[in-house]
Amino acid sequence: LADVAEMRDLIAQARPGEGGLEAKSGAGRLQEVELAAQTLALQVASIERNVEGQVAAGVAAGLISDAQGRDLCSAAGLLWQVQAAGRLLTGGSADPSALGEGGARFVLRETERADMAELIYEIERTSNAAAMVFSAILEGGL
Repeated sequence: LADVAEMRDLIAQARPGEGGLEAKSGAGRLQEVELAAQTLALQVASIERNVEGQVAAGVAAGLISDAQGRDLCSAAGLLWQVQAAGRLLTGGSADPSALGEGGARFVLRETERADMAELIYEIERTSNAAAMVFSAILEGGL
């Protein structure tokens, strides 16, 4: 786990993320959630290749709780929706200032949120929860 913690630190230094609608880089964002899930899968020798399966394997083995598994999967789901919508609209991440009104409505519809403030709040909330779970995994689990 020390190697994974070092990798996490290196990624955080190289790609700290910008917050807001940034889905891929930053604490508890997609890159970290995927690394956390892969860490769980490696610890239990799971052959699962997707985040949900890898997290489920970690939960089944008792490495993390059901609630922690939900936190990782919730972050992955929301962030993937934001990432996919941003790529469709801009070819990259979803920058609110570059989206325009129609683009913003599209992102909100895809993420089932009422407004950008709610979406950004949910991204921050779920990312923070996922980052805490990843820290717990690196400290030895539950």
